[in-house]
Amino acid sequence: MDRKALDCIRDTLFMLLDEAKTARSAVLDRKGNEDKRFAVYRGETLVEILHTWANQVKTFELDVELGEAYVELRKFLDEAGMP
Repeated sequence: MDRKALDCIRDTLFMLLDEAKTARSAVLDRKGNEDKRFAVYRGETLVEILHTWANQVKTFELDVELGEAYVELRKFLDEAGMP
């Protein structure tokens, strides 16, 4: 696969992981707040998106080429209870 394409995929995965981690932190920080519901939905949506990405990366056998990005993605999903 083209190096530029892999770099783009890797950058996108790291960006989404950062967003998902931020969303998870926001949920923990907002316990008892009215706007918690939005943060929960946002976090759940990001986890679903990342799960889809993980499946596609594995399907197209890009997991090895993505290296650390895929390892971090799997670690995050495992912690979120996503197989």
